[in-house]
Amino acid sequence: MRASPLLALASAALLALLSQVQASAAPVALGVETSPNSQTWTAVQITPGMITAGGKITLPDTGIRLAIGPVAGPPAGMVAIPGGTFSMGDSALQQSNAAVHTVTVSAYNIDAREVSKTLWDDIRTWAAANGYTDLPAGGGKAPNHPVQTISWYAAVKWCNARSEKEGRTPAYKIGAAVYRTGNNTSVALDLGTNGYRLPTEAEWEYAARGGLASKLYPWGDTINATLANYDGNPTYTADGIEPYTSPTGAFAANGYGLFDMAGNVSEWCWDFYAASYFSQPAAAGPNPVGPSNGPNRLYRGGDWLSPATSSRVAYRPGDGAPTASGPFIGFRTVCR
Repeated sequence: MRASPLLALASAALLALLSQVQASAAPVALGVETSPNSQTWTAVQITPGMITAGGKITLPDTGIRLAIGPVAGPPAGMVAIPGGTFSMGDSALQQSNAAVHTVTVSAYNIDAREVSKTLWDDIRTWAAANGYTDLPAGGGKAPNHPVQTISWYAAVKWCNARSEKEGRTPAYKIGAAVYRTGNNTSVALDLGTNGYRLPTEAEWEYAARGGLASKLYPWGDTINATLANYDGNPTYTADGIEPYTSPTGAFAANGYGLFDMAGNVSEWCWDFYAASYFSQPAAAGPNPVGPSNGPNRLYRGGDWLSPATSSRVAYRPGDGAPTASGPFIGFRTVCR
């Protein structure tokens, strides 16, 4: 082993590396790699314990080089959510199904906006030519409004289609097969893939809170018609044509840069619903995925038709039959 000064590299050599990306505005990462033979290189994760008081790093006594490359970011239209631990639930709701408990989730990406009718149609068109036989047309008041009248099963299959279209590994399977058609109660979630999927209930609430703790709504403790589309917002009922949805992103984003985490359309989550789940040890995670079975799935966030209470970040409706749909239910996706 030998001690090497932290990034002890001749300035000319470092400038040569940086010149490779000088013309690009994309962020880059600088890393250390080692090799026993100068042919096969392995990235070295620098940990605090490897750094001496003198600012040197202990590395294997082998070849060392610096590597420079682009920083991987979230897919277009998505926001990177850092992993963390938070208080989920809300005692102020006075609901036995929303008991406050501590939950840990890993980092993930989430759509900044609810899935629009335009995006739904684009993926659905591709899916129809690639083995997806029954994705519905869905509803949408305008191309830039959220798609709605989408069942849980339809949303899950659409997520798989989006994954396949973009070369990602689908997250939903029936046995070993990719889930593409039918309403199958045996659908299973693989959290280890990079495919698009519905957020778990914990991921949804963590994102909806936008980094705030113990607040009723994504931005604080009050709500009005300038903050969200709920309970017949007069701006969107003026035309007298239901559904009274609004364009995705019409209201200010929360602290994570996410729009419509309260109101507009309710959003499907992966989890089965169980009123007592928040009181069970499994609910703490890390990365809880809900009960193993049940008749209904969860949807969150409230919608244009629902009262303010339904738009609270911890509100948990329990009536989401996976075959149900309506002009007030849509979704957004996550991936890793």
